[in-house]
Amino acid sequence: MHKATPTTLQFSGTPSTGAIVDVPMFKNCARLLGFGRFFGEETADWTTTPIQDVYDGIRAECTLTRQLGSISEKVGIWEYLAPSASEFNGHICKSYQLYKRIQLGAVGRRPMMRRGCKADGCLVEANQAFYLSVQGCAVLIAWREDTGQMCAAHGGLKSFLRERSVATNMLRELGVHDKVSAERVEVVIAFSIEPEKLKYEWHYPNDEEKNQALCREILDRYGQACLPGDPHEGRVHLEQIAVTEFNRLGVTRIKTISAPSDYGKEELWYTTRGKNNGSNGVIVARYT
Repeated sequence: MHKATPTTLQFSGTPSTGAIVDVPMFKNCARLLGFGRFFGEETADWTTTPIQDVYDGIRAECTLTRQLGSISEKVGIWEYLAPSASEFNGHICKSYQLYKRIQLGAVGRRPMMRRGCKADGCLVEANQAFYLSVQGCAVLIAWREDTGQMCAAHGGLKSFLRERSVATNMLRELGVHDKVSAERVEVVIAFSIEPEKLKYEWHYPNDEEKNQALCREILDRYGQACLPGDPHEGRVHLEQIAVTEFNRLGVTRIKTISAPSDYGKEELWYTTRGKNNGSNGVIVARYT
């Protein structure tokens, strides 16, 4: 099988939206936006936690309720699909399963966030966006060019280390069942945490057996490239795991986008083991 050579996309901040990552995808049919620690003069936290259990986001004061309305005006999308990815279950849902509709903001046209299903991702239709708050997990977007279907998902380590991985489920939802149909798919893998920041050290106190078992599973399933350096130091290359998964499923067109680097001593993109507590916000907008 021909192995994919990932292409790294370039990005730059876009003053009009306030995103520090703004990349068109799939012949401008879709757009990827990443919002980090700073938004204008605000130190932002893009978590969905404050609005998980309410039906009217006006009662939950957070970055999303304050800022998503103005972002929606500039992006041109008002419906956000946001399944809960907290279980890393690899599942891909459909929009009708997101039955909880939450209006965000207080005045003017108010964006709607749809929740209510535990899944890593979902199919995204025209004039919808997938929304995900992340701290180092990958964002996965798959586009099938012959049918125009798009699927977006959360790609955490446990989302891949399953009997049926999130990548497998994404392609199944796109109707990909063989090499011929897989060749019609383009995948973008974005914002994966760096191996140096995702360590499962073999001799870490109280976690020795668990970390060793995890590292051995990664080596067995994916090979040394996904656990670079000394295996005992447990550096996990999440992006390479994602690339390997899609490659094995027959996808040869894979593009990657790195998480934003720190600016001097300032952390621009939150990570689970970083200096600052908070979540980044990711919007995968689909236009046609």
